[in-house]
Amino acid sequence: MKILHDFSLKKLHTFHFDYKSRFYAEIKNLEDLRKILQFEVKEKIILGNGSNSIFTKDFDGLIIHNKIGEIEIVEEDEDKILLKVGGGVLWEDLITFCVEKKFYGLENLVGIPGSVGAAPIQNIGAYGMEVSETITKVEFIKFDDLTTMTIANSACQFAYRDSIFKHELHNKVCITNVFFLLSKIPNLNLTYGCLQNLVDKNITLPELVSTIKKIRDEKIPNPNVIGNAGSFFKNAIIPKSQTKELLQKFPDLPFWTFDNDYDKISSAWMISTCGLKGFCKYGLKINEKSPLVILNEGCKDGEKLFCFIDEVKRKVFEKMNIVLSVEPNIF
Repeated sequence: MKILHDFSLKKLHTFHFDYKSRFYAEIKNLEDLRKILQFEVKEKIILGNGSNSIFTKDFDGLIIHNKIGEIEIVEEDEDKILLKVGGGVLWEDLITFCVEKKFYGLENLVGIPGSVGAAPIQNIGAYGMEVSETITKVEFIKFDDLTTMTIANSACQFAYRDSIFKHELHNKVCITNVFFLLSKIPNLNLTYGCLQNLVDKNITLPELVSTIKKIRDEKIPNPNVIGNAGSFFKNAIIPKSQTKELLQKFPDLPFWTFDNDYDKISSAWMISTCGLKGFCKYGLKINEKSPLVILNEGCKDGEKLFCFIDEVKRKVFEKMNIVLSVEPNIF
């Protein structure tokens, strides 16, 4: 394991701003991780595939690139299987593994460009499911005393795009392994709108994965071609009373029941309704096919991203009285 100096981050985050980290190290096992965590530096950040992190300036600290990458079968019976997956495994590689082995439960999350270690932090979700539905426990190492801990699903405080790792444990731990309980019995989730037409077609696991991948690819450009961080804005969670008010002005408002008191509102619809689809400025653009996505078509100044975000949020607030929340971690 080497510690590199003034390391370019351009290829390590999918927004591709060309800034540097003062220190950088790649870790492949727990021994490497414990050693690097003892390195004296002002700030440390754990980085996976960089699809949910954006660097808008040089980072005066240590980037620890998690490459812990094993997939292990821990337990199994005729119906279920428990996998232990390294935090550095690419999410797409885990999906491929599960499809090949015919393990069911994660297929609706195909195409999300991240790592396994990032999945519980964000509680990633798509097409009618969230990853927290399959996670049994999460293992991590604490920055301060280098101890290894494992917490059960119930202690992870999973919520919509949220978890304990974004709050109490934020920048205090490195997720080393995630445990997934999956099914060996075919059990496809086709409840999401654009998948419901597949219910009566006896679709197979590979066919569903291929279908979702195609839908995603049509909406979100390949970040290796055009810089982006996937869905940039969260769907808004608002009181049901506010939903009723909005429906009087916008009868076609897409919303879903979140709980007894709140609804989830489509932020993509709000951005489009505010005339922001295709909005361009500073070399940044709201994607026309998926308005939740901001494309970097040539912007090199991280400060301009903040200006762009503020303009989008201001226009949505003026029309909807709703404050958009950002999904990626912006440094």
